[in-house]
Order: sequence, then C-alpha cells, then structure tokens
Amino acid sequence: VLTPSVLSSPVSSENFTREPTIPVLPTGDQVIESGPSNTSTPITAHLSLSKLPLLNETVELVFTFVSVRDAPGTNAEIILPSGSNLVTGELNWSGDLRANEPQTLRATIQFTSEGNWLLEAKASRPLEGGDSWGDAAYVYLHVSEEGSYEGFATLQPPSPTLQEIVPTPPSISP
Repeated sequence: VLTPSVLSSPVSSENFTREPTIPVLPTGDQVIESGPSNTSTPITAHLSLSKLPLLNETVELVFTFVSVRDAPGTNAEIILPSGSNLVTGELNWSGDLRANEPQTLRATIQFTSEGNWLLEAKASRPLEGGDSWGDAAYVYLHVSEEGSYEGFATLQPPSPTLQEIVPTPPSISP
C-alpha cells in the first residue's frame, strides 16, 4: 500500500509477514518508486527518485531499508550506473540494523549520459557459512535531454500479441 508518506511492505516474523513502515518522499513532482519487495528474508528494501531527471539535471535518490529482526553487521549500498555521478550524499552504510527501525541513505545524483539506466540498492546481513539475509530494490529509467521516462527505450517495436496468419495458396502442378 503506497500513501504520500508511508510504504508498507508485508514481511512476517515466522515466515516474515509483519508490516514495517518505510517513509517515502512526499508527493509533488512525479516520484519514481522501486516495485514492491516480495522478499522472504527479514530485510526489506525500497528505492525512490524525487522526479524523472533530464540529462545533466540533479535528482534526489533515497534508499530505505528495514528489518523485522535485529540484523547486526548489515551492509547497504546504492549502485550507480556508469552514466551517472554522485553530486552529494552517501552510497554506503554499515552497522547494526535494529528491528523495525528503518535506515536511510540519501544522495543527489546527476545523469551525464543519455540512455537506459538501472539504479540498484541492496541491503544484506552476512550469516555463518557464507549465507545472508537481504533484499534489493531497482529503478529502471531512460534519460535524455528531451525527455526521460520510467522503463527502458528499445530500438525494436514490441512483439505483436496477435499474428496474422496468411494461408499459402496451394501450388498448381502443370
């Protein structure tokens, strides 16, 4: 459920279905949100942009992550694509994530190249034996000087859902 001030993502304690509350940017310009997390771990991640940026325009990126259980030694990071730069803010966090106490990384970024770009943010807690709890959030965008939009541009038209089948006329033998 998304409201102007809160995003609730179902997660539980036994099979992680409790609902932690994650703050989101206020509405105004078109806020771009990562899709809802369908995680089966205690950690939930959420990524948003304050607006759709044009080429060379700055935009605020907010990564919020929360756990329904204490998660000591959690590491979180925002991964910027090659066509963007960090202007201000933080892209990494490490620490003890307390149950139901969200942490937030905020950064101002700028896209310096046109194209299709993936913004990725992930939070994980390492466990013994090389395993981990974690979640990731993604935002896909196409950025250009004339206009930007959520999703990727493609050079090929979409595949038709229905195809017209034209029967081949029977061949006539002489």
